[in-house]
This record gives sequence, C-alpha cells and structure tokens, in this order.
Amino acid sequence: MEMAVELILVLLHHWLLFLHAGATPGHHGGVRLGCQTAALLQWKSTLRTSPPALASWRQGTSPCTSNWTGVTCGAVHWGRRRRRRHREPLAVTGISLPFAGLDGRLGELNFSALPFLTHVNLAFNSLHGEIPLAIASLPALSILDLAGNGLHGSIPSELGSMRRLTQLGLFSNNLTGRIPASLGNLTTLVALVTTKNLLAGPIPGELGKLTGLKALELGDNFLSGRIPESFGNLTQLNTLYLFSNTLSGPIPAFLGNLRKLRDLELGTNRFSSEVPAALSNLTELDVLDLIEKELTGSIPHEIGFLPNLSVLVLYSNRLSGAIPASLGNLTMLNHLDLFDNQLVGSIPAELGALMDLHTMSLPSNMLSGSVPATFGNLTAMRKLFLFDNRLSGPLPREFFNLTDLAVLNLSNNSLSGELPSNACKGRNLQMYLVFTNMFTGSIPRDLKSVGA
Repeated sequence: MEMAVELILVLLHHWLLFLHAGATPGHHGGVRLGCQTAALLQWKSTLRTSPPALASWRQGTSPCTSNWTGVTCGAVHWGRRRRRRHREPLAVTGISLPFAGLDGRLGELNFSALPFLTHVNLAFNSLHGEIPLAIASLPALSILDLAGNGLHGSIPSELGSMRRLTQLGLFSNNLTGRIPASLGNLTTLVALVTTKNLLAGPIPGELGKLTGLKALELGDNFLSGRIPESFGNLTQLNTLYLFSNTLSGPIPAFLGNLRKLRDLELGTNRFSSEVPAALSNLTELDVLDLIEKELTGSIPHEIGFLPNLSVLVLYSNRLSGAIPASLGNLTMLNHLDLFDNQLVGSIPAELGALMDLHTMSLPSNMLSGSVPATFGNLTAMRKLFLFDNRLSGPLPREFFNLTDLAVLNLSNNSLSGELPSNACKGRNLQMYLVFTNMFTGSIPRDLKSVGA
C-alpha cells in the first residue's frame, strides 16, 4: 500500500511538472521564457570574451521585451488551448548573430531549452567544437547557418530527422567524415552548403531525393567517386558547386536536364571525358566552370547557344580543335578563359561581337593566324591574354581602339609591325608584355610616361 501511494505521488509530481511547463508529448522542457533566458545568459558566460553584440544580454532583462541583439521572439501556442482573451506567451524563435565576434563552444548553448527556434544564424564567428546533437531535436527549425566557424567532427546523421529544415549552411568549417545519407530525408530543403570543409567519400545518392533543392554546394572538399545519377532529379537547382574535389568519371549528360541551372562549377576534379553537348540545354546558365580537369575533345559548338552565359572558364584541360565561331553568339559574356589547352586554328572573327567582354584569355594554345580586326569592337575589354601561341602578322589598325586596357600580354608569338601608339590613353594600363615577337619601330611615347 505504501509503495502504491509513493508511486501515485511520483506520477502526480511529474504530471504537475508537465502542466507547469506546458509541454506536449514530443516537446522539450524549458518552454517557459525564463528557462530560455537562462540558457542564453549561461551560453554568453561561457564565451571567451563578451562581444559588444551581446551587451544587451543582461541579467534581469528579457530577450523578448528588452530588445536583445540578435534574438527574435514570437507568440507561441503550447499546452491546452487558452481562451481568446488571453495572449499567447512569447518565446525565443530566432537567433541571428552573424559576424558578431562570438568565440566559444557551440555545444555550450542548451538548445533543448529553446524548443521554439525556427532559425539560427551564427555564421562567421569563432565557434568551435562539434555540432551538438541537441540541434536535431528542435522541431520547428527551418534555417541553420553555421558557416565560417571552426566546427569539427562529423555532420550528425541525426540532422536528417529535421523535416522542417529549408536551409543548412555549414560552409567553411573543419568538418570531416562523410556526408550523411540521412540528409536525403530533408525533403523541404532548398539550400545545402558544405563547401570548404574536409569531407570525404562518395556523394550519397540519397541527395537526389531533395527535389526542391535550389542550391547544392559541396565544393572544396575531398569527395570522390562519380556524380550520382539521382542528381538528374534535381530539376529545381539553380546552383551546383562540386569544384575542388576528387570526383572522377565522365561529366554526366543528365546535367543537361537541370534546365534551371544558372551556376555550374565542376572545376578541379578528375573528370575524364568530353564536354557534353547536352549542357547546351541549360539556357538559363550564367556561369560554366570546367577548369583543371582532363577534359578532351573539342569545345561543342552548342555552347554558343547559351544566351545568358556571362562566364565561360575551360582552362587547363586537353581540349583540342578550333574555337567555335558560335561563341560569338554569347553576347552576355564578360569573361572567357580557354588558357592552357591544345586549341588550334585562327581566332574566330565572331568573338569581336562580344561587346561586354572584360577579360579574354586564350594563351598557351596553338592558335595561329592574325589577331582579328573585329577585336577593335571590344572597347569594354580590360584584360587581354594571347601569349604563347603562334599568332603572326601585324596588329590591325582597329586594335588601336582598345585604349582602356589594364593588362595586355601578347608575348611569345610571331606578331610584327608597329605597337599601338595610344595604349595608355585610358590611363588604366598596368601590364604591357610584348616580348618575343617581331615588332618594329619605336616604343610608343605614352609607354615611356607610364608611372610618371
């Protein structure tokens, strides 16, 4: 009998605590604002210094009524439904302290005491330690941005249970291990960013289930293997960063199905194939970066059918054949870099139609013939690199129209005739290299006054 009474008292005690906290099954404790305030102040006390951004976090004040910097609050409903004449209680719903000078351990923040958080932005601070598992138990969290810190350890697989998460930002930390396959469960995710970490192993095919993704940024890690075929399902993507890894195999043609892509950066991997002509389907593409690979074959002329392309970077590959004249259709282009390939033939006169071009880099190929007279139309150009080719003949008179150049490098060719006499007219010239050619005549007078 005595044991039964004791059991009843224990159950009654827990029931009263349950009502006092206003908790519901599956919710955390610490629902009261006082508990949330205490958790934030406790975390502040563990930081190595007290940054000015947290000056408003003071004992005896409330984050919701005293305007604590970086803290947002909102009315929340918990427990049994209250009558309409009662206001819903306030709770901490967001922490946003990017670039705030925070220096300490992320794990010292008791996330379990902050169950109503919908967004956490602690990017670009000096937080260290591992990603706390307690974050995964925040049922309402939609945005988690921990970029630009010193976090280490692996990405917890438990994050895959956060079904409301729309943005996960882990850029520029020291995270190791593999990308958890469980992240494929985050079907509401719009942005996944793990660029610039120490992640290794293959890219999990499960990420192909995230059909609402708009940004997938996994660059600058040690990821290996092939691009998963399931990525062909990511038809909402507008940004795909896989650069600076050790990915191999061909560049898959199914990337041409991702018709909303605007920025495709696959450079500095170990892909060995030709540039897929299917990429010409990406008519929204703004940036195409395929640098430092082992790509072979010719540049597909279909690349010239990308009307919105502003950056085309294919340097340091083994591309051969001629530069397609169709590149002259890319009238939005402002950066063209084909450096260090095995391209042959003449420079297409059609490139003179690229009126918005700021940088043209065609060196270290086997290009021959003369510099096109149409280059005189490229008056917006600031940097022109044509060195280490087999170009010959005099510079066309139209070339003298390029008076705003900051960098001109024509060295190691067989160019002849006179040098432009007004290269410094725009007063922007910083580098002028024309050695190992067959130019004649005197050094232009305005070159002698550079720096004077």
